[in-house]
Amino acid sequence: MSGENGFRGKLFGGFDRRDVAEYIQKLAGERNALRTTAEQQGQQLAELGELRARLQMTEASLRQTQDALRETREKLEAALKEKTDADARAASAQDDARAARAETEAVREEASAFRITALEEAAEALDSLARDCVAAADETDSAAERVNGEFWRVTACMESYARAVRDNAKTFGEMAARLRGETEE
Repeated sequence: MSGENGFRGKLFGGFDRRDVAEYIQKLAGERNALRTTAEQQGQQLAELGELRARLQMTEASLRQTQDALRETREKLEAALKEKTDADARAASAQDDARAARAETEAVREEASAFRITALEEAAEALDSLARDCVAAADETDSAAERVNGEFWRVTACMESYARAVRDNAKTFGEMAARLRGETEE
């Protein structure tokens, strides 16, 4: 091969067809590789979108759980208040005072134990949600960095490819002008 572009010249002007065809095939291969990379990046973006949707669903579910726990706590607090009021009424009757006090104390302990258990479970659920959110954010950041890096790499390859094609177009134009000049002589 010879010349700037590596094409062999023919005896009577022009370039070897095989060299030109091989060069075109090489460029087509590079273009196809870039398309494949772009498709892969599109798939990665879609996967990230699906992950985000799943995280949003998880968040909504945990919010519902939190609301249910809040309702339970309010009901327990209301039940505890009612029991306290009943204790006050029971205190007026001496005969029932001892039995009412013992019963009230047992209910308070049970309600307190239940409340503590519910609050601990809610705290554990929220801690787990926080860990899941941090992990999801870390995965999202990592995936975004990978996608961004691939995007810039593909952009640089496509710009390089465009420059090479423009350079070849210029070279072909110059060669055509020289050939026209030789045919006019």
